[in-house]
Amino acid sequence: MSLSSVPGEWCEYPKLNYAVYSAAACTCQDHIYVVKHNIERLNIRDLDQWHTLKAALPFEIGLFSAVSIQEKIYILGKNICTL
Repeated sequence: MSLSSVPGEWCEYPKLNYAVYSAAACTCQDHIYVVKHNIERLNIRDLDQWHTLKAALPFEIGLFSAVSIQEKIYILGKNICTL
């Protein structure tokens, strides 16, 4: 599986390990990150499978969005934290 370089063309990615609704997501350094109760990461170069990162999140609810700036990912919500 590979990422399409054709603008407007849809790609199929591996499914997450579990269903997630209203999660925050962003890209950073050739990875896609999805954050809800866990942090899931997918390498966009090989697209093999999602990996769960071992990191404690400072909150369970109130997560709104994620944004990456340079080499950091900021999780925004009631609180703001840096991954």
